[in-house]
Amino acid sequence: MQPPPVSLVSCSTICILLLVCCLSLSSLVYGQTDPFVPFDAYASSSVFVEGEGLYIAGGLQNVDLTNGLVDMNQAFKISLSVSWDTSRPTFESLMDSPYHAQAASARSSDGKYWIVYHSGTLYAYNFGTSTWQSFLTPITGIPGNISATTDPASGLMYFPNLSEGSMMRLNVGEKKHDLVPMPAALTTSRYFSVAWSAALGKMLFVGGSTETGQSTTMYSYNAQEGWIDLTKTMKGNIPSARSAACFVSASGVGSKMVLFGGFAPGRANVLSDIYVLDVATLEWTQGPDVVTTSRRAEAACGYSHDQFIAWGGRNMVDTVNTTVVFNIKNNQWTTLYFAPQLSSSTPSSVTVPSPTSSGAPPTHVPESNSSQTIVIVTVSLGVIAVALGGGIFFFLYRARRKSVPRSEEDASSKPPEPPASPDANDHHPSNAPSTDNPPGGAPQSGGVVPHDDLKDHNRRNPQLYTPSHPNAPSPQAPLPPIQAVWFPAPPILDKPVQGPQDHEALANQGLDSPTSMPYSMLGAPQEGAYGAARVSQHPHEMVNFMDIYSLPTNDSADVEFYDDTDMIPMNQIRYPV
Repeated sequence: MQPPPVSLVSCSTICILLLVCCLSLSSLVYGQTDPFVPFDAYASSSVFVEGEGLYIAGGLQNVDLTNGLVDMNQAFKISLSVSWDTSRPTFESLMDSPYHAQAASARSSDGKYWIVYHSGTLYAYNFGTSTWQSFLTPITGIPGNISATTDPASGLMYFPNLSEGSMMRLNVGEKKHDLVPMPAALTTSRYFSVAWSAALGKMLFVGGSTETGQSTTMYSYNAQEGWIDLTKTMKGNIPSARSAACFVSASGVGSKMVLFGGFAPGRANVLSDIYVLDVATLEWTQGPDVVTTSRRAEAACGYSHDQFIAWGGRNMVDTVNTTVVFNIKNNQWTTLYFAPQLSSSTPSSVTVPSPTSSGAPPTHVPESNSSQTIVIVTVSLGVIAVALGGGIFFFLYRARRKSVPRSEEDASSKPPEPPASPDANDHHPSNAPSTDNPPGGAPQSGGVVPHDDLKDHNRRNPQLYTPSHPNAPSPQAPLPPIQAVWFPAPPILDKPVQGPQDHEALANQGLDSPTSMPYSMLGAPQEGAYGAARVSQHPHEMVNFMDIYSLPTNDSADVEFYDDTDMIPMNQIRYPV
């Protein structure tokens, strides 16, 4: 039974279904690898590692205080090791932090911990294990609205005004702390900003809000000299009074400091100005203001390779979820952050080169690795789907070809030949020997079609050997006994048999001429010069290969009996028209 044909439509349907499945899977992969985007937040705690990342945790979302304040626990970092556009910073999600906001935080001098103080407990984020844990409790102090910084030389961490009128000094390695008295002018200050200058070897304390209003003061502190008021020694374009401003060291040695934004006195407005302090001369230089839509207070801030970065914060009516970058070297705001240029010893990390001294940025910023991964996965899945569909189609097609007999396949690939009209010269069992002579009038020498050629002849022309052929012997008619006789092949003639000498030559080879034999043996067209000419003139002429019902027994003939399953029994031979 022949299997149903393979439909191109069904195979196409299979390929389409596979492609749809791959697209669905790629959509799932894309959904799972969507770039992380943090919630809007202000009053978050933050620390930065130059050239590596700006770490941000906690914060508040709603500015409308009528609904109350709800602390957040999101934690993430903005990568500072790759370049990005300010519209698409490279965010990386971290383990959720404890719920907190307006909390003081600083990074330990050994770089192992990020310490956050909130509501009487010190929490630590372990950079090695990327986990949060309770570090030290209980700590008696005010709820928040303060800042902290670390002395990289001694490893001590300072929390000004953590306790009313005192500054907490924390030894991170020993998990011990003590209190240091504060100047009377600072004991009630909140929303101030602090940062450590390695060049000065001191902590700088700027701005803040007190009971009498916001301050324009600046103090310094170290263990050897204690507190020093620097307000009257400042020079240049001195910043106005402010609170909740960004204040960070602008170089690894703290030779410059950056002050940005914050609230104006009485929180009447949010500031958009930026200042750079030269700590060696205590001279302030003002840069261009950021655009009004990007002004902010209570933002998360950092610095990396001549670039100041600020994220989040709030304006007068809403939170801000944008990132801004200020290039200190070029004294301008930019929409691109440029990662530090790495040495050739680390070829696995590829970043955009730093901008030139003229500030001209490169023309392209590479996309994030997650976007490239999504594209690669989607294309790979599509290629796999097409290949799988093609493989299924090829498999089904080959299976069908193997299941269909070759004779049927050949017959179906050829147009049917019209039935031949009866001819007086057709050879039937009752007719006289063939008179189909070659040009010149001489009879053609007979021959026997070899067994293999007979099978191939029968395969090529199935329409000539059907039971309905008018000359086929009836299967019910009795037939005389048949011997399968193998006659020697006729000689190869280069010309037709024309005279007695040729007949004599045939007789010498054990064969009579075809006209003198009681039966005729006609085979395939003769080989040799004459035969080749005969084939070229009649390429489609069918040849009667055996006009016999029975063969006489000849003791001198070579007789071979065949039980080969491919041998065609004589009573099943079908004769051509």
